[in-house]
Amino acid sequence: MVPGIGTGVYGFTPHALPMLLHPNEILDGAITGDAVVTYPGKCSWLQVNNPVLPALYSRHGKEIAWAGCVIARTRWGSLQEKQLSAYQTVKLAKMLAAEGALVTWNHGGNDLIEVMLTIQGLEQAGIKTTFLTIESDIKVVRLRPQLAETGTDEPPLLFSVPEADAIVSTGTLAPAEALPSMPRVVGGRDLVLDQERPDLRTPAGGPLDLEALSGAYSPIFGHFDNYGMGRQSYDDY
Repeated sequence: MVPGIGTGVYGFTPHALPMLLHPNEILDGAITGDAVVTYPGKCSWLQVNNPVLPALYSRHGKEIAWAGCVIARTRWGSLQEKQLSAYQTVKLAKMLAAEGALVTWNHGGNDLIEVMLTIQGLEQAGIKTTFLTIESDIKVVRLRPQLAETGTDEPPLLFSVPEADAIVSTGTLAPAEALPSMPRVVGGRDLVLDQERPDLRTPAGGPLDLEALSGAYSPIFGHFDNYGMGRQSYDDY
């Protein structure tokens, strides 16, 4: 599922209802860009190198029969539009006679509503669904200082439905604490994530504090590592 602002499908940016694509079309660059996050955001490179696609291809004809990819825009303006988008996605999946679905998305916030409504519809249609997602663990103390005394964290997902009961987390790139040091470092002494800010450095062998380097958002993946491209989690390096 892709955001509705700036993302193009075969160069057409105001795409509307969900559509069916062959996996090769995505690998060949059918989905391009995302003007919402500009450094580099969910850029064309990330779509073409989406690790989910080769992982599914490796299991096609063995453990699964991959029917195809349904892409749907998110960030519609009204609840009715969000519901229609989810309904159309489910309809295409049923026309493919799908028995299972892997739902991914590449943005955050408002976009999650369409995603969850889609998962709800798929499950209610008898299509077993797994959701691959990042988590948002930005502290309430940073976003809403008036709640600082409660010590409450944000929920890992902004919106959810009961049917979303099979979720795989790709971790987060907005950790509340610095990531631990690497036991062995090959290369230079300093790590520079943002080439436009070479003064923002951290010792290569020390803890990686992404918030100190780039705020809540990563300069590598824009917002987060939605597809599991890297291994940015608390414990798993």
